[in-house]
Amino acid sequence: MLQIKDYTEKIFKEVRLNTIPVRFVLYNTGQNKLAVLKAIKDVIGTDLKDTKDIIDEVVNNPIMFRKYMTIEEMDIFRNRLSLCSGAVYDFDDREKIRTKKLIQLGIGDKSDIAEELSEMSLDSLLMNGFNTDKLKQIFNKIYSELSEEKLREIYDNHKDYFI
Repeated sequence: MLQIKDYTEKIFKEVRLNTIPVRFVLYNTGQNKLAVLKAIKDVIGTDLKDTKDIIDEVVNNPIMFRKYMTIEEMDIFRNRLSLCSGAVYDFDDREKIRTKKLIQLGIGDKSDIAEELSEMSLDSLLMNGFNTDKLKQIFNKIYSELSEEKLREIYDNHKDYFI
């Protein structure tokens, strides 16, 4: 069962002024594990051994942490991650943070809300252990809300992938 291991409590220090909460999930280190290790070590502030232990966990499960960062720290972290070829991760960047704020203010549009709910649903699945039955329930719920015409359109567009 796939489950994200949350390291937030292990690395949480304090909330500083002019910072925003950022969520980072690492699914795969890619070819340059050392570059990923260095990028994460600098952000979470652990020593080399503790950071390596955290990174090594990715073999078994994705890892996640939440941290308060300045915009500048986010940019530096994003730039370092861009050098990590093949690394698979999710990082709340400025656009995601902006979208969340718009939704909270009640002015996000339907596509913003749908995207955010998709992210939340995926996080929920991964945090609670990946369960295909739960995923099937989610798909059934979503598809049951659509018209038959729309369902046929989706089916026609996707049937070649599964046959």
